[in-house]
Amino acid sequence: MRQNDKLSNEFSENPNIQNRMKKAILSSRPSGLLLTRIIAVTSALLGLAGTASAQTGPGTGVNVLANPGFETDDFTGWTPYNEVVIANTNGTYYNGGSGGSNQVTHSGSYMAKTYNDDFTACSVNYNGTYQNVPAAGGSTYWSYGWAYTSPEDLIGGADSFWFELEFLNGSGQLLSLWQSGIISNSPAAFPDNLWVELQITNQYEVSNPGTSTAAATTTIIGNTGDSGIITAPAGTSTVRYQAVFRGASCEGGSVYYDDNYLDLVTGPTPPYFTNYPSLNNVILVTNRSFTYTVVSPANEITNVQVVAATHGFTGATNTVTNTLTSTNLTVTGIGTGSATVTIPLQSNLVYSLTIYGTDNNGLTTTATESFDTIAPSLVIEAEDFNFSGGGYSNTPPDGGLALYTNQVGVQGIDEFGTWGNGAQGYYRPQDAVVIQAAAPDNGTEQKYIISEAAGDSVDVPVEVGYNAPNDGLNYTRDFGSSPTNSAPAGAYRVYARFATDGDGNPGVGFGMVTNDPTQTTQGVLPLGTFTFSDSDWNGFDYVPLLDQYGNLVSVNLSGHETFRETMLGNVNMDFFMLMPVTPILTPVLSYIYPDGSHPFEYTNKWNFTVGAANGAGISASGIDVVLNGVDVTSKLTMTGATNSWNISYPLTVNTPYSAVISVTNSDGLSSVFTKTFDTFNPTNFQFEANDYDFSTNGVGGLFIDNPVPTCDTTATEKGTFATNSYFGYPEDLIGLAIAVQGVDFTCGSAQPVANDYYRADGQGSQPASDYVRPKFVAAQLQFSDPNIGPFNLGWTTTGDWDNYTRTYPTNSFYVYGRLAGGSGAWSNQFLQIVTSGVGTSDQTTNMLGSFSDTTAAGYQAWHWVPCLDTNGSMVVVSLSGKATLRTVCGGPGVNEEFYMLVPAPLQVNLTASLVGGQLNIVYPTEIGHNYTLLYSPSLLNPTWTAVGSAVAGTGNPQSTSVSTTGVQGYYVVSVR
Repeated sequence: MRQNDKLSNEFSENPNIQNRMKKAILSSRPSGLLLTRIIAVTSALLGLAGTASAQTGPGTGVNVLANPGFETDDFTGWTPYNEVVIANTNGTYYNGGSGGSNQVTHSGSYMAKTYNDDFTACSVNYNGTYQNVPAAGGSTYWSYGWAYTSPEDLIGGADSFWFELEFLNGSGQLLSLWQSGIISNSPAAFPDNLWVELQITNQYEVSNPGTSTAAATTTIIGNTGDSGIITAPAGTSTVRYQAVFRGASCEGGSVYYDDNYLDLVTGPTPPYFTNYPSLNNVILVTNRSFTYTVVSPANEITNVQVVAATHGFTGATNTVTNTLTSTNLTVTGIGTGSATVTIPLQSNLVYSLTIYGTDNNGLTTTATESFDTIAPSLVIEAEDFNFSGGGYSNTPPDGGLALYTNQVGVQGIDEFGTWGNGAQGYYRPQDAVVIQAAAPDNGTEQKYIISEAAGDSVDVPVEVGYNAPNDGLNYTRDFGSSPTNSAPAGAYRVYARFATDGDGNPGVGFGMVTNDPTQTTQGVLPLGTFTFSDSDWNGFDYVPLLDQYGNLVSVNLSGHETFRETMLGNVNMDFFMLMPVTPILTPVLSYIYPDGSHPFEYTNKWNFTVGAANGAGISASGIDVVLNGVDVTSKLTMTGATNSWNISYPLTVNTPYSAVISVTNSDGLSSVFTKTFDTFNPTNFQFEANDYDFSTNGVGGLFIDNPVPTCDTTATEKGTFATNSYFGYPEDLIGLAIAVQGVDFTCGSAQPVANDYYRADGQGSQPASDYVRPKFVAAQLQFSDPNIGPFNLGWTTTGDWDNYTRTYPTNSFYVYGRLAGGSGAWSNQFLQIVTSGVGTSDQTTNMLGSFSDTTAAGYQAWHWVPCLDTNGSMVVVSLSGKATLRTVCGGPGVNEEFYMLVPAPLQVNLTASLVGGQLNIVYPTEIGHNYTLLYSPSLLNPTWTAVGSAVAGTGNPQSTSVSTTGVQGYYVVSVR
């Protein structure tokens, strides 16, 4: 399905439903939730094969899993994959629950929760966690875990859950596979609101021994019997304990799991790490060293190693392997049962550490830690915006904790938007802005970890969500030398920590309020834009503030300053941060036009400026430009000097461009700037995808020439009804008018809710997040309605088509579609012309060509897509007057906004005739071009001579006369 910031499932159409599914929103602890240990469960109930009971263990084993109950409040020791989160004792369901009962862990304060990864395509997917433990062949194990599903969010459909053990050799090859019973709702319902112990007892056939996979075969080849003992096969070097949620339908539901056990009964005890909780998945870490301890209960630690991969905001990753002899690695305790390793940390780096500890049996344990040491001068939490009409509090460098609790912003002064859907958290519940608990997949600020360890069970990471275009918030802070100020005065770079769903989101604008922030008459100076793409509402990224040329923005701050963020799409906001300015040594782009900031940059010349910034000078030979895949460097016009070059290049109008500018200075430092833009004329003939034909009083194939847009994008069925607008049919004005299936269009997948915006005929449409073209701006003024905007068709399936009858201009045209796709590359969107039967159910068509896009990036990521023939050449369509074009869907996956006719270059064919003893050469012309007749006595002659002066094109044929006396020769026409 194609949607604009929406998920299509049975839970919600709100774009932030993913947030709510992935969060443990705080509320009061429940009383009376039944917590039961099931000792024996029938095989029919659990789907068990073999043994049907979950038994108490032998009593002699040692649990070799790290962090078995997730009591670190993160996945320390585990590797999560796809949809899995940490939940706490007080956590409610994402939808608040319908029965009022919150979740209670099996033990302790935390547990894991996993659920289906795919609610749209409904493909099979696997979700959960696993942990690898060193092992030796012949060792024996006893293993189980506890699982729970609730009546408020029952595991549904064909989805299922289980625990498993995978025995792997040193190459990662799967040697043996064991599973527990399976939680599902088929063939019988799993008991809800009960914790159930699932023991791993059943051995499965290994059908794909080359890999380790959660996608187990269904063939059982044995079980443990009553003993519950599992023996590692010969050649084992690793045993993997894994929790698996198999999503196999569009059903909802989730499973909680806790207290996982992998008890080593006999065999060498592997070493393990004792540093829990750790720094894993922590951001803004202030530690300047990192320490880990590895323990061998019955043996000696003989070796440790730390592999450190680091990178800054930019630049390549630097990977260093630190061994016992490395100077920056401190190790104590080698040769004993406990060794401690310490590695120094540098600020402003992102770290990925892998720590290895090996004992004298050759068993090696491994741990991974990912965190960053970014050290901003100031963090401004997104939820700490102004209140009470310009009020604010100065915050410490890390942003502080709960400094704006219960404050309320004033609409039109502190906050600008229409959130108000009531999905509030604990922080500022009376404010209309939606502030909700966050569940960042890739990092929690260290201040929350420290606060929680000190006993704070209330303050958790929160985010500003449910944003819409043009929503805005003000943030005031003081900058100076006073200890009461938030940060020193000075020059700063601005970064943000944001997340979004990746569907062509245009980001967030950022500026400075230029006058009194306590008044409604506020001016804002734009500074730049936070632009990024992602596919996870909780996958927060550091995003730099960039100017229109792609350079980092530097802002000088002193005294009382107020920032304004303005939403351009829908982004979850975590925090902003200010970093001290460091000199830019790489070349910069300081001006460019066209720059691709919007479509229709109609010009025939490209200009840009590159500079040295604080780095070394740039020579002309250090500049290289590739335009539409062709190196045009030798044809550039360049003026200037080593510190700044002004560059120009001629462009062809009505053409899309992709440019790569590479600049290298004399120190060998390089910058690469990529731009896409077009030079289309905004007056080119266009027709909206939603403005297809209609019928009335039994007459089909009706149309409106030059229709006016009048539909609002902000609410369904809102706008202005007009006889020269397609909005609202069949509502009013011209009688019963509706697009008829099989006559005006064919739609096989009606979306009645989605199309309530535009035309109530069963074809799906929605507001399009694209450039607002001049005709929409004109309509906004004409109807005094600022909400009039563009729409797109969506939800199409194979065979759907739409007719577009118009009185087309006379010319030969290329055809471009303004199209978007959200499932990767797509093709087979066809263009036809109706040759007979318009307005009837019996129509004939001719195929003209097709549209395809190999770089589709989201259902609202709009691209210019040309209509091509089977050879990949541009299709030329000749039109003159009334005609009917048809678009046909060859497969799902395309949103259609509008189509545009671009005049095709005139084919210049010369004709010659004798007129009054002169040779009269006639050639067609176009307005905007100059034509010069050239002569050469031989086709092999490299030099051609102009005959007369250049002739300006008029749109009509022009001629040049030459004498018939002289030497025989050849004539061509040069067009500029």
